[in-house]
Amino acid sequence: KNGRFVMDKATLKAASMKAAQVPDWIIQKDFSILKALPGKIRSRFIGQNEAVNGVVRLSRIGYGGGRTDEKPVASIMFAGPTGTGKTYLSKLLSKNLGLKMITMDMTTYRSSVSMDRFLSVMTDNLTINPHAVYVFEEIDKANVQVLDRLYFLLDEGIFYDRNQKPMYARGCFVIMTTNAGYDVIVKNRDKPNVRELFELALLDRFRPSFLNRFDEIAMFRPFTDPEYIDMAKLHIRLKADGMKETYDWNLSVDDSIPTLIARESRSLTFGARPTLRMINGILSLGVTNYQIEMAPLEEGSNINLELLSAENKRFKLSVEGGDSLEFQVDL
Repeated sequence: KNGRFVMDKATLKAASMKAAQVPDWIIQKDFSILKALPGKIRSRFIGQNEAVNGVVRLSRIGYGGGRTDEKPVASIMFAGPTGTGKTYLSKLLSKNLGLKMITMDMTTYRSSVSMDRFLSVMTDNLTINPHAVYVFEEIDKANVQVLDRLYFLLDEGIFYDRNQKPMYARGCFVIMTTNAGYDVIVKNRDKPNVRELFELALLDRFRPSFLNRFDEIAMFRPFTDPEYIDMAKLHIRLKADGMKETYDWNLSVDDSIPTLIARESRSLTFGARPTLRMINGILSLGVTNYQIEMAPLEEGSNINLELLSAENKRFKLSVEGGDSLEFQVDL
């Protein structure tokens, strides 16, 4: 009635990919996303070069047309101590690729009776989100039956539901995290054969055939002293950016503060989390104490935080055109 329409193969392919929630940049082959990926991740992430290089390389192969086998877009295991950035890197990857992140807590699938629930959750997720970053947290805690189903997902890009119906999973970027082998990494972090010892530790927990299905296994190492300083500087900047965006405050911090935080929060056991808690405690506490004791901070306020005494952990928060407040923090 309204004329003649011609649907070519490219148009049909783009429409079907759109319906499957494939991001526009993949449909349009805008590979500038992949080119910018290393810089985008590095602007918010410290250390772990092996893992960062791994996800960048696998993203380029999987989304740039380099992958031709029948597997997921990519599969990688993140293994190492807690607090070293395994989940955080996964979030940065999904955000910068414009993909939804589906997180599965594998500690809830420890027993054989949880198998049906796992199959149901995976079936629902793959039906709604066939193209996403799938993160299986603490995979070492999962029941062996669950691992068997994930074995086929890694090997074939297919997930079999409770009726053995194959489900498409070749649009998934699969990440599995584990703390297995963390003690070996921590104890032998300075030895040249730490990677070999780490791989032997993984074999104590996982079958060789399962580990061999990953494209890569990235070993997360404890942070070095310079990395702790860089991390403190980065997250202080991110905290200041958040205050600017939310409250329009302009926060500046003395150079001595990141060094103090790095020194006081360094932990081989807990990684970056004590550093992040300390940053939040010092900056947020100072701002909160000022508003309670002195006056509310107006939009556009210029705020400066300086360290008065590293020994006594005393700080001074000054507001341009206003008063200043000294406070002490128990680190």
